[in-house]
Amino acid sequence: MKSVKRIVDTDFWNDEKVLDYTPEEKYFFQFLLTNPNTRQSGIYKLPIKMATFWTGYNRDTIERLLYRFQTELKLIIYSSETQEVAILNYLKHAIVKGGKPVNDCIKRDLSTIKDKNLIIAVNKHMKEFFDKSEKESMKQIGDIFNEVVSKEDVNLFNVDMKDFEEKKESVVPYDLILDYLNSKQPDKRPYGKTNENKKYIRARWNEDNLSDSSPEDKLVYFYTAIDNSFVYWTQHDGLENLKPSTIFNGKMEGRVTGDAYSWNKDQVRDNQNPEWVNEYKQARRIKEAKDYDEAAEKVRNMSDEEYAEIQKKFFDL
Repeated sequence: MKSVKRIVDTDFWNDEKVLDYTPEEKYFFQFLLTNPNTRQSGIYKLPIKMATFWTGYNRDTIERLLYRFQTELKLIIYSSETQEVAILNYLKHAIVKGGKPVNDCIKRDLSTIKDKNLIIAVNKHMKEFFDKSEKESMKQIGDIFNEVVSKEDVNLFNVDMKDFEEKKESVVPYDLILDYLNSKQPDKRPYGKTNENKKYIRARWNEDNLSDSSPEDKLVYFYTAIDNSFVYWTQHDGLENLKPSTIFNGKMEGRVTGDAYSWNKDQVRDNQNPEWVNEYKQARRIKEAKDYDEAAEKVRNMSDEEYAEIQKKFFDL
């Protein structure tokens, strides 16, 4: 197969934001810009399996990096449903000389994208740049995106970018949540990332009451639901209920506040740190968890007072 050359500006290494990236993040960013599946449009197919093969990272690391690059760094959008990625600023730096060959290439690229939301997102993100560019070639590329988007459902076209990023949700830290749940019963067969378990976690992660929450606050929310459930079902000889389908169902908020167990506020406070649970709560600080993301790192290093403050903010304890 004929090799394809991708252009990476040498100023990449002097960019103020890039200077703050970890070596792992710099490597992964270069991977996103230059891997064999990249396309002229900056939107392309990126199966997790192939990303692990090319980078040498395991699946958990790839998912953690995708989550960080999308949610915190705001550089990409990843569609887990179609396993496609959009690099939002790619076209600003990848086009040296435009013209018909480049335009035809981009048209061809966009025609193969299954998740049209990715095209819409890039178009919205780049619209001002396309409109203000002094290069005719960039204006032409903007016209190509507009033409493709105009053929899509008008409801998709009118999606606000903020709503898209919040509701589209492509990468959820399933491993962090399931690892914490599994730490409660280390002798039991661990719950894995099955479609069923991911469905429950994803639904709660994207609930409206968490829409303005930071990743670390969301993790505290999930960890608190697990902690309270562990306390309640240990006291009531029902640990068989400590599973994703029970904790992360539509009543999860009640498990966080204690309402699901008919606890009053004093009982919720008392049950946050019973002496016999302390060793399990140290799962927040598991040192072996090499693939924890930045949000988990913050939670892991929180003092008990800081952890409680977030809980109070959410639940008025």
